[in-house]
Amino acid sequence: MNTPAASAGAARRLPRTLALRLGVPAVAVVLWQLAARAHGSVFFPTPSRIVEHGFHLWFSGPAERAFLTDAAVRDLLPSLGRVLAGFALAAAGGIVLGLALGRSRTVYALCDPVLQFARAVPRPRWCPSSSWSSTSARRCSWPPSSSAPSGPY
Repeated sequence: MNTPAASAGAARRLPRTLALRLGVPAVAVVLWQLAARAHGSVFFPTPSRIVEHGFHLWFSGPAERAFLTDAAVRDLLPSLGRVLAGFALAAAGGIVLGLALGRSRTVYALCDPVLQFARAVPRPRWCPSSSWSSTSARRCSWPPSSSAPSGPY
């Protein structure tokens, strides 16, 4: 139940919550920067050096290629393609399976034990795979296929 008092309390907590969510990672990066600079090791670079190197490695190309370098085109674009292909497979498979589960009691009865077992398996256990596309497809198809039989909320 959303009361004016609850809304006012949430509004008072918002600055503190934002400060913690943004401040803790910022402090961690500053501490990392200071520690790495004090250590001076090649194997422990500063965050600013990592960002600078990443920018020059991937985003210092010509404007007609959206500032992407040859390394970015070679390394990033195929990876993004595999992620998008996995998401597309997941969306198609998850929606089709979810609709079948929601429309047919027989399909639901046949698939429910497997879905309940798979739901109990922790997500990191689904990761080891040789194909990024299939890993993305498994991760992304789970929500539509597992919640469709429940119906709209």
